[in-house]
Formats: sequence, C-alpha cells, structure tokens
Amino acid sequence: MNSAECSVPRIPCKTQGADCRRLCTLRSTLCTLLPDPFLAGPENHLVEAAVRWALEGIPVPGLSRETEGFVPHCPVLFYGMPGCGKTHLAHGIYRTWRLKNRRKRGEYLTGDDFARSLAAALEAKTVNEFHGKMRKAEMLVIDGIDLLESKPAAQEELLTTIDTILVTGKTLVLTMRRFPTRNLFPNERLMARLTAGLVVPIALPGLISRVAMLKLFAEQLGLHLTAPAVQTLAKELPVSVPQLFGTLAQLSIEPDNEIIDLATVREVLRQNASVAVIPTMDKIAKTTARQMGLKLVEMKGKSRKSTTVRARNIAIYLARQLTQTSLKEVGLYFGGRDHTTIAHSSTEIESKISEDTELRSLVLQIRELLQGYTEAS
Repeated sequence: MNSAECSVPRIPCKTQGADCRRLCTLRSTLCTLLPDPFLAGPENHLVEAAVRWALEGIPVPGLSRETEGFVPHCPVLFYGMPGCGKTHLAHGIYRTWRLKNRRKRGEYLTGDDFARSLAAALEAKTVNEFHGKMRKAEMLVIDGIDLLESKPAAQEELLTTIDTILVTGKTLVLTMRRFPTRNLFPNERLMARLTAGLVVPIALPGLISRVAMLKLFAEQLGLHLTAPAVQTLAKELPVSVPQLFGTLAQLSIEPDNEIIDLATVREVLRQNASVAVIPTMDKIAKTTARQMGLKLVEMKGKSRKSTTVRARNIAIYLARQLTQTSLKEVGLYFGGRDHTTIAHSSTEIESKISEDTELRSLVLQIRELLQGYTEAS
C-alpha cells in the first residue's frame, strides 16, 4: 500500500466554511467505517455507500438483516487513475472486516500477486491449494486487476473465483485503474461479471477536497499555512493525494517554515515548474489521441464529432498549459485553425474542468502521462 496515500491523519478536520460542511460530515461518517479515513468530497459521493455495501452487504427484500438472506453486493469494483485512493479504500475495507471477523478466512493481495501465485501453483502442481485459498475466503480483496492484462490464464482463474464467490455469498472487492473494457479483458463472461456488481468510479480530489486535505496534512506536518497559501496550493495542484502530501513535505523543510505564506508557496511552485518535463506539441496531441481511442489525423482534421472535438480541445488546453506555444502555432498544428478558435477551445476546457470530475480526471491522466508520472495507486 502506498504509504503517502494512506497517511491521511486521524485528526479532526478543522476546515471552515459552508462549502466544506458536507465534506466533513461525510468524512466523519467514513471514519466510523474505516480505520484510516478517506476524505470524500462531492466528486466521490458514492464512496460511503460502496464501503457499506462491501462491509455489510445489501438486504434482500422480505428478509431481515439477521437472516442468511443478507448477502453482499459482489463484486465491489473501485476504479480510478493512480493516486485517487483505490488502494487506501481496498486496504481499509479489508482491515475493518478483519478486525470484526478475526476467526474468518480473508485474503488481500495485488493483481500481480494473484497471477504469480497461480503460475507458481501450476508449476508446483498445487492448484487445488490455490483454489482453496482464494475461493474459501469470506473476504477476498484483489488490488489492481488490470495487472492481469494479457494473462488469459489468470483472467480465467479470476472468472472462476468470482463465480464461486457469487454462489457462496462471500465478499469480493476489486480495484483497477480504468473502467473494465474488452481491450483489457477480452473474455466476455469476465466482463459481464465485473460490470454486474457495484462499479464505483474514484475521482481525484476536487477543489474543496484539496483544501481540506491540505489543512489536514499541514496539521500532521506541524505547518501553519495562511489562507491565501492554502487556496493557491489547492488551485495550482489539481493532482493526486500523494502529490499533495509531497508538496507540503517539501514546504516543511523550507527555512523559516513556521508560517508558510503565499510568497513561499509561489516560489516552491515556480521551482517545481522549472524542472517539470515539457512535452512537445506533437507528443501532447498523440498522447491525447491514444488515450481517447482516436487517430491523430482525426484530431487535426475537420471532424465535428463530439468525441473528436473533445479530444482536440483537451490537447489544445494541455498545449497552452504545458508549453510556451502561441495560439497561432497551436492553430497551425491543428489544421490551420484561427487563433480565436484555439483560445475558445482552451477556455472551454478550463471552464468545465472544475465541475466535470470525469473530464478533470481524464485531463490529469493525460497530463501525468506527458510528464512521466508513474506513481502507484
């Protein structure tokens, strides 16, 4: 488990203001469910229900909670880009279940561990033992099943494991970086099982969440940030939880760090920007096209299909954010478009990104690919 990601401090949230009241209420509720709190803002409003379903199951109509008819929703699948908190949730669910069910069998492993253990069992001719370990667990958590890509034997084993758990009424929690697709899992039956359960997207923290997290992390590190410093960091760092924590850790070693003011924050942000990887216009366009399943020629052409326009606008926005390329130069790259069209495309993405969590996650994913980000989830 990523130590930075799971280091949300167990201290009261001191975030003030009406905008954060709902956030803190939800966090308080989650603290009663998980040993380490998951600070869920509006962008992750489904998390609490998903955690409850994973730990407590769903009541079958006509049967009370005390009867055997109270069965878990299976599987519970969390998906989202690196750093959003999938591992934190999966590990927290398993730890909570383990604390309440010390005498029951449970298993927590990564997708890579699942595939390696299966391969070792096949080689040692101990497959039955492997089956027993996985299929007899009352709670089975597999973190990162996308690591089973291009491993048909492991995928088939996962399918059989899911089917057994469904029949026996046990609990299965899975995580992966993307929504399950045929590209990852060509097996139609496996796709059907994965998408038939509770599929919960986990978004990177929104602005409200980032403000609250920065205050929590600052208190953990013994830092005092001025209000303008917090707001600037939250707006300039639309990134993952480990990166938020890492930036504050960097600020904590600054000389005279008793009070971190706006000037100090701006200087650190400037230093970080100066060493960031600067991608080329062509790299931005090709990466965006690949992530959105398009060809570069489509993005540079005259197509007005919504998916193509969206991809083109994202590439234009990223070009303006990550490079010094002028509006005219960006326009020439994208088929000779007028500079006013380019400016409008960039502004449109910028205006939507704060409210559309799906768009924001997509843009951040492309941005981090461009900047060589490989942080584990």
